[in-house]
Amino acid sequence: MDLTASKKKVEALTAPRNTVLVGASDRPGSWAARVWRNLNRYEFPGPIYLINPRRNEIWDRPCYPDFKSLPEAPDHMVVLVPANGVAETLRSGAAAGARSATVFSAGFGESFDTEAAKLGRELAAVIRETGLGVSGPNCMGNVCAKTKLVTLTEDRPLKLREGPVALVGQSGGMMIFTNSALEERGIAAEYLITSGNEAGLSVGDYIAFFADQPELKVIVIYVEAISDLEKFRAACLMARAAGKHIVALKLGQSEGGRQAAMAHTGSLAGSVEAFDAVAGEVGVIRADTLDDLVEVTEFLAHTGGAGGGQLGAITLSGAFRGLLLDAAERNRLSFHALAPATTEKLNSILTVGSLVSNPIDGGFGVLTSADNYMASIEAMQADPNVDIVLLQEALPREPGSARAESYIALVESYAASKARLFELLDTETVAVVNNGYIVKPAGLTSQVVFKGGPVLGNGILLSQDVQTNNSGPPNFIQATTAQILAHAFLFDNGQTNSIGGMGGYDPVNSAPILAVNGPNTSVHITGKWDGDGSNQNSWLVVNNGAKVFIDSTAQLDTISDDGKLRSFAGRDSAGRRGRKSGLSAESG
Repeated sequence: MDLTASKKKVEALTAPRNTVLVGASDRPGSWAARVWRNLNRYEFPGPIYLINPRRNEIWDRPCYPDFKSLPEAPDHMVVLVPANGVAETLRSGAAAGARSATVFSAGFGESFDTEAAKLGRELAAVIRETGLGVSGPNCMGNVCAKTKLVTLTEDRPLKLREGPVALVGQSGGMMIFTNSALEERGIAAEYLITSGNEAGLSVGDYIAFFADQPELKVIVIYVEAISDLEKFRAACLMARAAGKHIVALKLGQSEGGRQAAMAHTGSLAGSVEAFDAVAGEVGVIRADTLDDLVEVTEFLAHTGGAGGGQLGAITLSGAFRGLLLDAAERNRLSFHALAPATTEKLNSILTVGSLVSNPIDGGFGVLTSADNYMASIEAMQADPNVDIVLLQEALPREPGSARAESYIALVESYAASKARLFELLDTETVAVVNNGYIVKPAGLTSQVVFKGGPVLGNGILLSQDVQTNNSGPPNFIQATTAQILAHAFLFDNGQTNSIGGMGGYDPVNSAPILAVNGPNTSVHITGKWDGDGSNQNSWLVVNNGAKVFIDSTAQLDTISDDGKLRSFAGRDSAGRRGRKSGLSAESG
């Protein structure tokens, strides 16, 4: 399905040249007064025009009788007129040049009103005729931090920042509550769309637009009913292909909830089972509660998600350890036994007052030693049976929390140092690889463990499976899979490594990518890396003093279009650029 039109309509809605308040009123507390205040409060950069045929001036600004009287063609309409006047307002505005509208007006079929439902059908027909991008009706406005467009009627201050979350839902109140909860956790929602009855733009249109916004990581949706199932499916697949997570809260888990959806937006809410069947196919995660929605969003925004359900944990309390085990079983997750090497390592770190298991009861051993705490985290991170490490800590709220504050700072610093993700600057030749598997091995001599999510230190980011070759030198991997689009490997382990060639892959659109980082990290390349020689280049990203040695037996196609070795500066997760390093070639 082609979603180009959807994207253009949402773009018109979120990035208008000007805004026109139709039905402007300075009555205190009115929707119009709140929209006016927030457009100015957050410094919308374009002109703001007022239309009310009964007024000549409002807020010391000229008030116009109609669209034709405006100083320029309207672009975005904020419609605040009674329901029976909305359709004609949209027709007139579109004829004058408007591209989009936010319709606050209600009375289009909510609350089981059959007469109002006729107005809803007329409104939908006008939106189709004009081609306008319309949010609503029966909505509470929108927020776009990037363009400083805030028509949301929220009185409390909003934190306008770009990325990493977008919110869209049929309930304005639900979106405001969700945004407030995320703000408390330091997570910015760049977009907040209240879609209302969705007579025009539906959730699928918004998801398609969000899929193209590179700074977004998580799309949060509140759904009462899916009005266009095929568009929803296509948009979700597009967003997932772009590396975005989609988290949904669905109203209608009970008969009472389905009746509430009909009363709220006139939506005929289907069963949760039917929604799950569709959502599961396209990679949407459904949350049962608003609390779950916030927790899942925070987790995905920070981590990108774990690669599996094998948990590791370090607790400060034996009781909390038991609660984690209960919760894991309840949610079909598992705390697998630690590898023998991990257990041995932890036993050397933690002694009296601690229990070495999974989860760990750190107790006295970690509460009295920051070194023991961080060493325990590193040991768990290196375990091949652990996909993600959970840590118990209370957020400091009062004096006397120096230990908690210092431990949180240590963990944040550790995570930042391990979460480097390299991007290739020459994106016309090789797409940036943001997804795939993490290999986090212990020596790479016998087993490779596949994980998902962002790149961790001592890791290798790749797009398909690899196998170890025990006959090779230390830290040796040999790629063997066929018909893949790109191989990407990241070495950031401060060690000497070797990597074999990419024999046997389909050369069509294939480009091996190797990234090396750090002054003590080096990689020795051997084998065939050129596909069938059909101009499929091998790309190297070398940063911060790393070294790459190319064996004389290696068969490489051009590493760059001019046939010369090239190096690129990468960026870490904070956007800092690494230093360029030269590439070395050695014989034998």
